[in-house]
Amino acid sequence: MLRFLIIFYTIFAGISYFINAIPEEETLQLQFVQALWRHGDRAALFDLYPISEANWTFGGGGFGELTPNGMAQMHQLGGLFRKRYVTDTEFLRSRYSAKEASVDYPNVPDWSQGFTFIPIHVDVMEYCINALNRKVAAYYGIPENEADQFFTYPDTWKCQRNYFNDTLHQKLSWYNEELYKEALITYAPLKRLMEGQFGRCDVKDGVN
Repeated sequence: MLRFLIIFYTIFAGISYFINAIPEEETLQLQFVQALWRHGDRAALFDLYPISEANWTFGGGGFGELTPNGMAQMHQLGGLFRKRYVTDTEFLRSRYSAKEASVDYPNVPDWSQGFTFIPIHVDVMEYCINALNRKVAAYYGIPENEADQFFTYPDTWKCQRNYFNDTLHQKLSWYNEELYKEALITYAPLKRLMEGQFGRCDVKDGVN
């Protein structure tokens, strides 16, 4: 019984110390914010029959550019950031200051100033899932020696389906929903890896 009381007191004292060590909310001050987010809805990145770059005429226009929906999504996200860090907390001033916030933007001399959408491009490693790649490459008439490097279709199909789904089914006799789902499932683990989505974190030498 005495051992139980000692253990209970030790745990209770530790919890009490931890709670008391947490500063009151009024004494906390936001010092730094690091925000990470994905791009909004966009056009495909590559030319894949029957949709070419010429078809992507809306929004930014061209491969990889935001669609009007994607622009609206990014504008809405910016509004949420502004409300939280400018209006509600006054962490940032109402006018942009390079000393307070920084983003990665094109280093172009005549880049427009003031209110502007800033495209941020990220490079990722190129991977391929050989079996499915060769299967789809054959449909497109791509030579077998080039099939292993043909890995653009899952993302391209996803973008094309949003705006040209009827055209895909009309122009590609072999294309169907089952094949599209197979591509999504096959590439899902790779996509999670590229986007940093993990079920659990690995710990090595005590470092998470």
